[in-house]
Amino acid sequence: MVSLFSGCSQNSGGPAEGESSAHRWVQTTTLVEASDSFFSLTGTVKARHEVELAFQVGGKIDRRLVDAGQSIRKGDVLFALDLRDLRQSVVTSRARLKAAEATLELAENEFSQDSQLIEQGYKSRREYQRTFLALKEAENQRDAAEAELSQALNALDYGVLKSDSDGFILDAFGEPGEVVSAGQTVAKFATDAQPEVEVDFPSDLYPPESGELIVDGVAIALKRREVSGAADPLSRTWKTRYAIDQKHPGLRYGQLVKTQFRDSQPDIPLYKTKISSIDERGETPLIWTVDNGETLQISISIHKIETEYAWVSSPELRDGLEVISLGTHLLKPGMAVRPVSEREI
Repeated sequence: MVSLFSGCSQNSGGPAEGESSAHRWVQTTTLVEASDSFFSLTGTVKARHEVELAFQVGGKIDRRLVDAGQSIRKGDVLFALDLRDLRQSVVTSRARLKAAEATLELAENEFSQDSQLIEQGYKSRREYQRTFLALKEAENQRDAAEAELSQALNALDYGVLKSDSDGFILDAFGEPGEVVSAGQTVAKFATDAQPEVEVDFPSDLYPPESGELIVDGVAIALKRREVSGAADPLSRTWKTRYAIDQKHPGLRYGQLVKTQFRDSQPDIPLYKTKISSIDERGETPLIWTVDNGETLQISISIHKIETEYAWVSSPELRDGLEVISLGTHLLKPGMAVRPVSEREI
């Protein structure tokens, strides 16, 4: 192999030993215009709708009928509280309603009698108004008792937590015997809908409208559904949701997946080159080429870097240009060199 600034061996296919030692040998590689450039990010499979399930009343959990990872149907019972106190509240409310209805019936009878007596002159207007107000108070008490009974019946119904739709239990927290308050999460539920992929993009890269999800070597189309209204102040990322074009049996909620997106093309084309050809000693990255036997530096912009290659741009670059690929940290402008292409080594 030809090393930077070293002579070629007899078996290298390079120049003869008698050539001028004033020119140093450098290895070069060929720039290739990158017509299609992609970048990859890690995403997380999420449900379209994720809901934290909780009881609307407090109490002690009596039964837990679901586990994490379980599929459920609309109307399935998930959890149930100890209903004894709630049933007792219903009994008490019904008794109060009956008492209020009896009081109202008595008030109606008294008002009816006083209405006849006042017409006959046996009752004063003041007594008539007192009877009328007692009737209205009895009606209000009856209405309040009906509302109290309705609330008690609702609370009894809330003591059994059911599924509002088909879906999937992501996680279950509540345990039998545990006392929970109203609104305390006991399970996390995902509706039975097409899953989505959540991807975090750097704040300086606005999420593109489309991309691809790579699952088992298969590319599935992604379409942007929503982007967070502002970049996260801590992670400085755009949280983005992508709808998946088709279902795939290999996808699971919470799974980390690979996504790829097309680079937005700049005004000038991108070129693919080896990372070793980039010189970053100065304020801006450089690429070195050979012009009339001397080194020539070209300022570049780096758009993407992967394991071995980088995608760069500069108005001075062109497809097929030979650039120095090794030892760029030792180069100086105007050095006398002789290029040896990788293809010749």
